[in-house]
Amino acid sequence: MDTIFLARQPIYNRELEVVAYELLYRAGARDRADVVDGDQATGQLLVNTFTDFGLERLVGDVPAFINLTRPYLIGELELPIPPDQVALEVLEDVALDDEQVLAGLRSLSDRGYIIVLDDFDYQPENEPALACADLVKLEVNDTSTEALTRVVRRLREFDLQLLAEKVETDRQFQLCLDLGFDFFQGYYFSRPNLVSGQRHASSKVGLLPLLAKLNDPDADLQELERLIARDQVLVYRLLRCANSAAVSRGPIESLHNALLLLGTRTVRTWIILITLSAVEDKPPELCRIALARARMCELLARESGIANPEACFTAGLLSLLDTLMNQPMAELVQALPLTQAIERALLNREGAIGALLQRVCDYEQGHWQALETDDADGRRYPGAYLEALQWADRIMDVVTQTRDPEALTTVRSRSD
Repeated sequence: MDTIFLARQPIYNRELEVVAYELLYRAGARDRADVVDGDQATGQLLVNTFTDFGLERLVGDVPAFINLTRPYLIGELELPIPPDQVALEVLEDVALDDEQVLAGLRSLSDRGYIIVLDDFDYQPENEPALACADLVKLEVNDTSTEALTRVVRRLREFDLQLLAEKVETDRQFQLCLDLGFDFFQGYYFSRPNLVSGQRHASSKVGLLPLLAKLNDPDADLQELERLIARDQVLVYRLLRCANSAAVSRGPIESLHNALLLLGTRTVRTWIILITLSAVEDKPPELCRIALARARMCELLARESGIANPEACFTAGLLSLLDTLMNQPMAELVQALPLTQAIERALLNREGAIGALLQRVCDYEQGHWQALETDDADGRRYPGAYLEALQWADRIMDVVTQTRDPEALTTVRSRSD
């Protein structure tokens, strides 16, 4: 079992009642957040909160504030949590005048999420983002009274609430009260307190087949349930997620009901976040290559008009299964619930799927002569390959478990 950590800091109203908690990524038992990648930190925080600790244990029945990076805001990375009892903080390094970000904020707001602009710096070009926001956080520790008064007066023109963060003295608190702030957060009230717990490791057996089946449009709930049930740790963590106060108001006691409640898309996202990094005795690059192959196969299949792009994704994803599992591909394929077309593609590169997979592998490995063809695919390879690599990198950055916090080189604190 691994020891896991996160921190939480209370948020108070004007009567000094705790009305929410901000949840903060922590890689180890320290006050600071050692972060090499914001997407990874967000992904790990989501997994720790919803599948290991349980949201109700961390925040009770008040909202949890969770920091989001740009890929989550614009939909490049899935956000597998419902809007109940969570507030989404837009980090200060996200460009608020970015059209993709604005579209993402509008979409998240329409879906019912509370939108919070963190460490907000008022500029006229950021006003469209204010129209999407429910709450704005302003740092008060290093802001003059005149500047703070000026920005509060401007923000009161919008339909939103204000939170004073980094409040460190009684004088600052009284000033914020006088200015009409609605909520307060900072060392004057409470430092972030560290929470630790134990994580049971999921088995790597069945990992890629399960991901593959989740990408199969013809897979039914019973098939998914049978595959997930093989990993009892994974079952436990999905049940924790389904029973989170943010997901269900009543107890969910069966895997079947959890799958019905969460939906295939959400389950797929959680499983990627939870279990892809379970292949600990193999280089992470193998998982990255498998993901990139899967994505490139899918992209080329869609552009070429192949009938089942999802099957092409599955073939690419499983193409390194023998290396990852240390078993012959023939034995693995025989034990998996795969279609004959995918089996032929994996074993002998036969059929349309197999031919496509072979071309993707040839391009990946630089076998240019094998790719000499008069069809249009050759012109699509570079763009599809780069897009697939970027997609795989984003997924791997999120799910990679940080095993050696001392080796991290970039230190970033979210609350001091």
